[in-house]
Amino acid sequence: MYYPSHRAPYLGLPGPLHASGGWMSYGTVEAFQEYAALCYQELGAWVQNWITINEPNRIIDIYSNITERHQAAHNLLLAHAKAWRLHEREYFAEQRALVSLALHADWVKPANPFLESHTVAAERFLLFELGRFLDPLLGTINEKKKGKGKYPHEMRVYLEERAREYGLPKSPLPRFTNNERQELKGALSFIALNHFTTRLVSPNPHTQDTLQKKPAPDHDCLTLLDPTWPSSSQGQAVVPWGLRKVLKWVNQRYGRTLPIIVTASGIDDQASVEDNLRQYYLRSYLQEALKAYQVDGVNLQGFYMWKLQDRHAPEFGLFTSTQHQSKAKASVALYREIIAYSGSYNSSSTQPCRFTEQQEKCPTCEWMFKNKPMVIFGGCLLITSAMLAALVVFVVINKRNQRHHTGMKKRRGNQRRRNKAPANYLCPAVR
Repeated sequence: MYYPSHRAPYLGLPGPLHASGGWMSYGTVEAFQEYAALCYQELGAWVQNWITINEPNRIIDIYSNITERHQAAHNLLLAHAKAWRLHEREYFAEQRALVSLALHADWVKPANPFLESHTVAAERFLLFELGRFLDPLLGTINEKKKGKGKYPHEMRVYLEERAREYGLPKSPLPRFTNNERQELKGALSFIALNHFTTRLVSPNPHTQDTLQKKPAPDHDCLTLLDPTWPSSSQGQAVVPWGLRKVLKWVNQRYGRTLPIIVTASGIDDQASVEDNLRQYYLRSYLQEALKAYQVDGVNLQGFYMWKLQDRHAPEFGLFTSTQHQSKAKASVALYREIIAYSGSYNSSSTQPCRFTEQQEKCPTCEWMFKNKPMVIFGGCLLITSAMLAALVVFVVINKRNQRHHTGMKKRRGNQRRRNKAPANYLCPAVR
């Protein structure tokens, strides 16, 4: 229903709604319910799965003020809940459709797994990105019904502590009324996740430089990219196991009662036809999704590639568009075959991806990849030792040069004194 982009005028809202406050205003929540009713009336006969709002956790990034971001997320949640309740009351009996909202759900890993602060930061990142929207609708598997209609407890505690540190009167996180909590509880037919990549996270360092550049994000985490991960031309890292990790995290927190659908996943590939990077991405990510389903018991019911067609230059599309003519890329045939084999592919007829053909297996490389933290630590230790050795050599040479220059100065001084001394003549004694 609502799929805005940051480039869209008024964030995809009608001009009058934007002028009256946009997602800062409760009026937009009520207007969205009317818009949802129109969608159900006109299109409900053909739609089986509705997405009310696409990536509300990215929409709020447009707001620079932390209080505005929390209020926008609050109203976006309420707008979804109203649209869901409307469908439940007036349209579900006839249309039998499922209604959800789609969240941007990239996985994060502690930048330094040996530091507790990095592990805490990674969990906090996931709570702000996913838990902020799913907890009020579903509650957690541990809290059951009591937790529904509330933001994550850890999130509220963290924001209250942060408010005290900055001398603020209260936490910027709003609270739901009793009626709003009742409206939110269970207002989700399936869990929709958009997953593309994995990042490293660490606590955001609070220095004068970072504070002057831009305000800290709500989760107060710094996102990084592991340079050892393969990546696309736009810098998107290819980390297949991240999809399985995020599916497992959602499954463990919210249970497997509701189905999960990956509503968007893909990568940019500059190739117009032979998109080998996308084929590797598609095969490896779907294999991890299959592991999550068969091994981890995740109730995964669907996977959608992003996206169907490029607009101009080759990017995320499965089809390229040149002079208004669509042409399928090589990944379409692979995708069709994977679908035909129910999530796998026919290894006897499918050529291995060139992305992997160019790299033969190297035992040393595999060992280094498995022991990455140890390798990095050893490398840092080696570099530090080399720098210390260089410093010692520099000091020794410097002292030797100083002694040499000091000796030269003494010899020159003695030579000058000898040259300036008066001459002594030996004369015979006069009688």
